Amino acid sequence: FAALSARESRGKELLENISHEIKTPITLITGYSESLVNGAVPEESAEIYLKMINSKALMLANLMDDLTHVSDITSQSMEYRFYETAASEVFEEMMKQVELHILSSNHMGSIECCVDSNAVIIADSYRLQQVVTNMVNNAIRHTPFGGEINVMCTTRANDVSADADEYQDVPKGSVVFTVSDRGSGIDEETLPHIFERRYSGSKRLETNTGLGLYISNQIVLQHSGHMDARNNRFGGADISFTIPYY
Repeated sequence: FAALSARESRGKELLENISHEIKTPITLITGYSESLVNGAVPEESAEIYLKMINSKALMLANLMDDLTHVSDITSQSMEYRFYETAASEVFEEMMKQVELHILSSNHMGSIECCVDSNAVIIADSYRLQQVVTNMVNNAIRHTPFGGEINVMCTTRANDVSADADEYQDVPKGSVVFTVSDRGSGIDEETLPHIFERRYSGSKRLETNTGLGLYISNQIVLQHSGHMDARNNRFGGADISFTIPYY
């Protein structure tokens, strides 16, 4: 009975994880489609809105696949589709959607994308988009109405010898993606635990169980990367992830 109870508990956690992530794309799809239907979108912006709806629908489909394709509900496994892709292609498109997302939430956005045109990543772009959407949603939730949210994506080259160029499997550097908010920051007790499941030691997490950041961290780990959280000089928080490029 103890084993059964533990299995049921893990299964419940899996369903909660997926349900938490499903809410975000559904909310965005609903909001953007309503704007189009109501004629509130300028004609020149309609294509951007349609791309946003399409990308969130694909994200939702991936999340549903997680639910329907897990043979053992306790496995908490996620399916990934990794492709070799130009980093600039992936992140420049994401930045367009991020800017629209922030502006439509009645916040100000400062967007900067400086990605090496030669950088290549091995990634599941939809999973990375899931991470970025969660990071931006957190920033929107914790930044006062009308406040500024900064989003930056840049590449940093590794300081290695020229001999490393002979080996294609050696990363040339890292892509660093950071979202900075103007909220109340994260207390020092919470910082080391921000990516743990269900950590509730901070008021910042009282209305968000942390599942989004926990899942995001798992996705980034699958991309051989890592996530960081720190407080910034504006009193808010910086959430970032780093993945290798080649």
